[in-house]
Amino acid sequence: MADWRNRLEQIINKFKFQLNAKGIDSIDQLMEVFSSYDKNGDKVLDKLEFEAMLAGLGVFLSTQELRTLNNHFDHNKDGCVSYDEFIQTMRTDMSDARLAVVKRAWSEVTNGRGDFGFPVDELKACYRAD
Repeated sequence: MADWRNRLEQIINKFKFQLNAKGIDSIDQLMEVFSSYDKNGDKVLDKLEFEAMLAGLGVFLSTQELRTLNNHFDHNKDGCVSYDEFIQTMRTDMSDARLAVVKRAWSEVTNGRGDFGFPVDELKACYRAD
């Protein structure tokens, strides 16, 4: 019997590949996709809605893979995936290389101290998400 937990990274990569193939690569686009499958607007997807979202994106997984992925996204283990859990998981699943770039950028912005060397409002005024 295969250990599906050990295949988590492969399953997540399958999911991210399909998102990328559909041109979904921003938080706003992820929110739009999530919301389109959140039929009652409560910012939570139950297991069936979560599976429908995956299928709608072209991610077809086995029952074990679906369970593994759902469990990975369901941080509080209530059987559902909230929007916050979804976004948090998508944000924190970075490759080591990407995480290193983010840490280096943060170090540059904070002058290596871990806090801003200038007012946060100044950073906000310069920030351009696009």
